[in-house]
Amino acid sequence: MSKSETFASNQQLTNAWSYFASTCPQGEVLEANELVITWSGTDNLFINAVFLTKPFRDEAELETKIKVACDYAKKRNQPWWMIVAEDSIPEFLSPQLDEVFARQGLAPLLRMTGIATQQLLPTTHHSKLNCVSVNNLEMRRAVADINAISSNLPPAPFREILELDQFWQETVFGTVGYVENQPVSTAITFLINDEAYFQTYTC
Repeated sequence: MSKSETFASNQQLTNAWSYFASTCPQGEVLEANELVITWSGTDNLFINAVFLTKPFRDEAELETKIKVACDYAKKRNQPWWMIVAEDSIPEFLSPQLDEVFARQGLAPLLRMTGIATQQLLPTTHHSKLNCVSVNNLEMRRAVADINAISSNLPPAPFREILELDQFWQETVFGTVGYVENQPVSTAITFLINDEAYFQTYTC
């Protein structure tokens, strides 16, 4: 991807998480020290996140930002994670990145791949998969449960957010894929700043 596409991909991820947190009754979104903090006010690990908004120059700068994030999280006493885009990491620092985080008690969790595009591929149809727009509580729970299964996490924190009426605003579109009436996949699209952010999950 080009630098502009990489930036767009990273920014959309931050924007989506900010939306998630803003729909939670006790959620908050903060920006400080070139960090964006999205907090659900629940035990949902994925929503409770800290993002680096700009590349850092050296180990000392990164460590300072990690400490700011940890200080915030300690006051909440809820599970959380910190998201760092690989393109923001100086090449010389990559080999010791895990060590820098470990000094603050943090360890690698998972790796995500971002995508940015100007044009979508043509729609394809799978004969056994019946895709239905989310329109009731049962389907919201299916979205939550498939999210949880794909992340190997318990469903309760995901249901807590995805069952909320305020989550499903006019700019959010959900779909559940069924095979023989069993939910097996899901997709959520968010329209943020006139750009679509798209997530898919399977179980």
